[in-house]
Amino acid sequence: MVVPTRDKHYLFGYPVLHSASPAFHNLIFQSMNTNKTYECWSTSRITQEMMDVVRSPDFGGSSVTMPMKVTVMKYLDEITPEARAVGAVNTIVPVLDPSTGIMKAVGTNTDYLGVRNSLLRQLSIQVNRTFSPSNTFPPGQAAALSIGGGGAARSAVYAMHTMGLAPIYLMNRDQSEIDALFECFPGLPLVHLKNIAQAEKELAEPGRPPIVAIRPNEAYTP
Repeated sequence: MVVPTRDKHYLFGYPVLHSASPAFHNLIFQSMNTNKTYECWSTSRITQEMMDVVRSPDFGGSSVTMPMKVTVMKYLDEITPEARAVGAVNTIVPVLDPSTGIMKAVGTNTDYLGVRNSLLRQLSIQVNRTFSPSNTFPPGQAAALSIGGGGAARSAVYAMHTMGLAPIYLMNRDQSEIDALFECFPGLPLVHLKNIAQAEKELAEPGRPPIVAIRPNEAYTP
């Protein structure tokens, strides 16, 4: 049996033509002396052509960005627990089903790992202590604050939850985005801080655990 090489990798989304991902990944592939490639596939919706590529024998995997991180989920064969918890997919990988011999398109999410690892790295610097990637905080030792409610907020909240941070305070002016977070994580100890005055009062309460916070990078330009 001829095993497909699965050399082709993609970035699905819109806009993506400005992305540095192809240059980054292709440089790595070249250093590995492989024939693998990574290219942008500019689309704002799921198309039959795109899914044909995902099902093709040379598909090696893809990144998925806005605006399809949520909508692509129903077109895939399997969703990992992390992606289901976050409610979004940012990576598609072909995985062989050993029981059938059929290759499945599996959606997962690595955004929350980026958030988690960044928080642990900064905490290590600030408190001069080494935190492992699997580190979690005992109940009541540290809380969390997420400023903003956009596309990355779900990953941020899930990352904070996996670290054992509680409660998780949310600051955002868009009530619909806050409602979406509460709907996505019904069992988590989320607290919406509606304004600065409420935040100052809530966070200044005696006995409140130290806050681990994340906010948008205002200096970042895609």
